[in-house]
Amino acid sequence: MKYFENNLARYSDIKLLLANEEAVRQNKRFIEKDLNRVFGTNDMSTHEGKLSAQILPEITSATYVLDIHTTTSDIRLTPIIGNLNPYVTTILRFCPFPEVAYLQP
Repeated sequence: MKYFENNLARYSDIKLLLANEEAVRQNKRFIEKDLNRVFGTNDMSTHEGKLSAQILPEITSATYVLDIHTTTSDIRLTPIIGNLNPYVTTILRFCPFPEVAYLQP
C-alpha cells in the first residue's frame, strides 16, 4: 500500500481503498469476521459484513483489482494474478515484486 501511496501520480487510473481501517488501527486482521469470507453473503450483522456491502460496488465496477493483504506470516510480497495481459504486465513492471503467482483457470 505504501508503494502505491508514494507513487500514485504514476498511475492515472488507480483508486486506493483501505478496506478495513478499523482493523488496521487496532493492528488486527479483522474486527469480527475475516472480510474475505463475508463477500457475497449479505451478512450485515458484523463490521466486516457492512464493509463488504460498501466495497463490493467499488470492486465490481473496476477493470482490475489489486488486493493487498496484511499478514503476520514471514512471507515475501507476492502478487497473485488470474489474468496476464499487457495492462497487468505494465502494472507489474512498476512494482518491486521478486515473483508473481499466476493462477490459471
